Amino acid sequence: MSDEMLDERRGVDSLLRWGLGIVIGVFVLGLVGVWVSKYDPTVQNVRERLAPPSADHWLGTDRLGRDVFTRIAYAARIDIPLALAATLVPALIGTVLGSLAGYGRRRVDSVVMRLADVVQAFPIYVFLVALVFLLGPGAKSFIVASAAISWVGYARVTRAEVMRLKGSDFIVAAQAAGLGRWRVLRRHLLPNVMPQVYAYLASDAVLALVALSSLSFLQLGVRPPTPEWGQMVSDGVDRIREEWWLSTAPGLAIVIVGVGFSLIAYGAERQAARR
Repeated sequence: MSDEMLDERRGVDSLLRWGLGIVIGVFVLGLVGVWVSKYDPTVQNVRERLAPPSADHWLGTDRLGRDVFTRIAYAARIDIPLALAATLVPALIGTVLGSLAGYGRRRVDSVVMRLADVVQAFPIYVFLVALVFLLGPGAKSFIVASAAISWVGYARVTRAEVMRLKGSDFIVAAQAAGLGRWRVLRRHLLPNVMPQVYAYLASDAVLALVALSSLSFLQLGVRPPTPEWGQMVSDGVDRIREEWWLSTAPGLAIVIVGVGFSLIAYGAERQAARR
């Protein structure tokens, strides 16, 4: 029996399993790698600056003599939680607003959707950079700016699913049994809507990770000397031919975690479709 058939019987999609394994594995590497490393990710040692990969420094050192592997491992503890926070907060806001729009009165639906249209009218990355610039660089500003922009996608997904399901037989039966509107929404509609929200959340985490790295690349994200993958790529991009490891190694970390989140999204979507 194939792994995919076994996963289907167990209720876990194979892509979802692989995606979770990649993301959790990189995060655990970030926890363990810093603990076992003999180097501090922020302490400078100019005597060993720009050392190539070796037995002492697996991924070389940067222009300040800091061990690149240790900094990449430490950055996993920053990038992955921030990417998740930047999706969970707007997911909560968007799911609530989308539920109200899809199951509430027509006036509520009109207000929520018009507000979504206004936010979506702006170029996403330009709007994000402008908000972070106004709020000031840092992790909190990134989360607030992401929440102000990314809730729109969750609201549209939730609204569409609620409107599709609210005429289903099991919803009509629950209403005929005398259950209140909000109890029907909370106990019967939302549990059937959330699998699609989870799939969208995982795909949105890829965008959040790229956005965080892009902002840090522009010096608008996580502030130095705290290691962050986008910031590390920026620090080494002007020396990519001579010291390739400075930008290549953190860039690969972004790609690997992005692939992990993408597999989670595809797996969650396939699993939701089998329900």
